[in-house]
Amino acid sequence: MFHEIQNLVENLNIEIISKEIIKIKQKNPSTFIGKGNLLRIKG
Repeated sequence: MFHEIQNLVENLNIEIISKEIIKIKQKNPSTFIGKGNLLRIKG
């Protein structure tokens, strides 16, 4: 059970990161890279 939950969390995490990258590409990257890095450090 725990292993399945761990896999699910990892898959969701990968999905969130890829969505974040897509959002950054759609907007002005220079203003969003700093914010993204801050969120990663806090997380």
